[in-house]
Amino acid sequence: FFSSRRRHTRSLCDWSSDVCSSDLYGLQTVSVAQTVTYLPSPPNSWTYAVDVNNNGVAIGYSYSMSTFRPQGLSWTNGEMSLLEGYDGTFASAINDEGVVVGFGFSDELGYEVPVQWVDGVAEELPTLGFGGSAHDINNLGEVVGVVRNSEGGGVEPAVWRNGELTLLATLEIGRAHV
Repeated sequence: FFSSRRRHTRSLCDWSSDVCSSDLYGLQTVSVAQTVTYLPSPPNSWTYAVDVNNNGVAIGYSYSMSTFRPQGLSWTNGEMSLLEGYDGTFASAINDEGVVVGFGFSDELGYEVPVQWVDGVAEELPTLGFGGSAHDINNLGEVVGVVRNSEGGGVEPAVWRNGELTLLATLEIGRAHV
């Protein structure tokens, strides 16, 4: 609740309701205490939570110090679940329906592919044949990310609606290209 610069902060806190009102540099602020939930992680790994939906389901990934691969994870009520389907996975976003997006890769493919996990089951999103990754998803189920346009080549911004890939080509605004 408190800034490390206490000389500039005057606070009045009601600890019974976990609400704190303060005057910070002349600005009125109100803070509400949040519950901190411990999120377990796989053994011998670095683990990061990267997103949480409005239902309290968190997603992220761990980086194994023994396999040197990322593993996508989700946490519901503090219980950890692995996002499987590939040799390595990475989770980047979750919507309120619980659909998780990110990427998966396998030694056989040799590159990353955009993936969404619906009810914990991996579904590969279409690409141009050279891989890509999914970065975010909204509550309509629209996914944004990138796809590779050639082997080892550049990437194109993309959106997937109902599982169909649309490239977000260079936008033309008047005569200027963005």
